[in-house]
Amino acid sequence: GMYSPRFIVIEGLDGSGKSTLTANLATVLSAEAMATPSHHIAAVRKCFDRARSPYSRCYYLVSNYILAELCRRECARQQKSLTFVVDRYFTSTVAYNLCAVQPLGLLEYPRWPCSLIKPATVVVLRVPHATRATRMQLRNRGAAQTFNDWDQVLQKDAAMGDRILAHMVGLCNANDLQIVHLQPSDSMSRDEVTELARQQLSSFAPAPAPSRVDE
Repeated sequence: GMYSPRFIVIEGLDGSGKSTLTANLATVLSAEAMATPSHHIAAVRKCFDRARSPYSRCYYLVSNYILAELCRRECARQQKSLTFVVDRYFTSTVAYNLCAVQPLGLLEYPRWPCSLIKPATVVVLRVPHATRATRMQLRNRGAAQTFNDWDQVLQKDAAMGDRILAHMVGLCNANDLQIVHLQPSDSMSRDEVTELARQQLSSFAPAPAPSRVDE
């Protein structure tokens, strides 16, 4: 038998507040905070961070499987099922890839890989383009060279960001994943955004995950 991880995935564009929400929501839900790429392979991220590089797409795809395996091992180590709040996952990988190689639309989204943990819920975080762009400028002030290729594209092209988010939602709908659409106002504090997310997640009222799943 094995213990089963439960994923709540936080998606959105860089600068939308994913990392902050992931950490805060994990605390509120007594869950584990994780991110892709995990710190185990994040050191080589800059070597692959090219918007339209096939090597980059492979790196981010593999990072999802590495994260899933790490979470399975953590459940086994603690001998119980755990909830993980995950900053980016396969939804991001697919959405960015589609915009890199096929930006004009898609007739059919891919099925979720059977070997990859399927999230219980995906939170799609949206903030206005101007707000996100300002945050990215502040994050990278005095070090513009730290922007990767996607950062550069999205700073200039709000429509591209909208397409990425639309692909995230499209993939979730095609795979019958529960989606929380989170659009906090600029006036909301971090705690208020976290509480809004918690309330919307609780509206799904999922059944408790079994502590053990027999193979």
